[in-house]
Amino acid sequence: MYYGLFIGTTLLQLALLNRYFSVLFNAPNVSKKTIFASYLLVGGIQFASSAFLYPVIVTSILFIGSAYLIARLYPVRLEFRLIFSTLFLTLGLIAESLSCFLIRRFGLVPEADHLSELGTRVLILLLSNFIMLFFSQIIRFIKRGHDYKIHNGHYFVIILIILISLFILNTLLFYMEKNLYYILSVIGILFINLLTIFLFDRMIERFRLADENHQLQKQMVEQNNTYEETLQSFKNIKRIIHDTNKQLVYIRTCIRENEYEEAIRHINQTLDKVNTSYQRVTTGSLVINALVSNALNCANDNHITMKHDIHVADADIRVDRYDLCIVIGNILDNAIEAAQLVPEIENKSIHLKISSNNHILSIHVVNSRPVSPNQERTLKENPAFHGIGLSNIQKVAEKYGGYMRTETKDKQFETTVLLPFQE
Repeated sequence: MYYGLFIGTTLLQLALLNRYFSVLFNAPNVSKKTIFASYLLVGGIQFASSAFLYPVIVTSILFIGSAYLIARLYPVRLEFRLIFSTLFLTLGLIAESLSCFLIRRFGLVPEADHLSELGTRVLILLLSNFIMLFFSQIIRFIKRGHDYKIHNGHYFVIILIILISLFILNTLLFYMEKNLYYILSVIGILFINLLTIFLFDRMIERFRLADENHQLQKQMVEQNNTYEETLQSFKNIKRIIHDTNKQLVYIRTCIRENEYEEAIRHINQTLDKVNTSYQRVTTGSLVINALVSNALNCANDNHITMKHDIHVADADIRVDRYDLCIVIGNILDNAIEAAQLVPEIENKSIHLKISSNNHILSIHVVNSRPVSPNQERTLKENPAFHGIGLSNIQKVAEKYGGYMRTETKDKQFETTVLLPFQE
């Protein structure tokens, strides 16, 4: 009978693990077979540690190992898995300590201090699981789920706090009388760990925002430089136009003197001068002209084949230039960076389409990308940092009531942005 109850508590513990890590890390990124196999293995470990009384150190290792096996299903870095797997054990011990105190306090089971009693053990497991559900609900409100790389020293401090909490909890469990001071101490440790999660999450958010601001400032500087280059291009054009009459006089003289080869050579030289001084894209929008021209130059320097199909007029685009710089600049930067990573030169490509009508601006980019084992994850060192550009685009799209859609394929990445015009 009791083993049937242990199976029930094991299923409840698996549900708790799922709830806990879903609150922290959103959704797994592996196949359903892998998820099922992991939960089956963890279920066996949890059942064994619940039904048979192992030494405390063995039970703790099994508990952390079980949590880590589930954490591996989620697309987060190793440090996060270790921290929150250890934290799960800490919260579990706190929940169990509270359960023991409540059972003893209200006399739910005679001689509740004898944990070897299977009935008492089952009751403690059930009650502690419900308390853990409450803890998970609290974490849901204080943890935002960011996975962002920070200095290793910060991870060390966080896990040190959790390990010290574990040591204190074990000391309280074995050496302190189960009275009011005991339960206040346990609640204090709980508060410290929840506060640690809160501060850790806010610290990550602060680092993320600082990097995002740095990235945005860097992008605006680069775009300002592009504007300066465009302005210089216009000045060069004016200078060439001013000198065109002199070049035509010389060419006319060459023709009159039957110096046709010299005339052709000078015409070609003049055309080359015009081409190098004139920007490569001419639309009605200075923002699009500058950013796309700069992207074409970058693509050419990195041996990337870039095609563009642009049909817009500046009068048609009712989008703030600052916002337009963010959208087009980030899309092109991401496309060039991904295409650069493709090892085969002949497969490096970008295809840009921009069009507008009286109601909406449409931007569509298809760029090549290297093949990776996990298509959903970025190849950059810091996934969160990679997401800064896309999150900025998303914010602009939401501002105008539009949307952004991305699609990862085997060797391509597509980005589509629609920006409705505000009246």
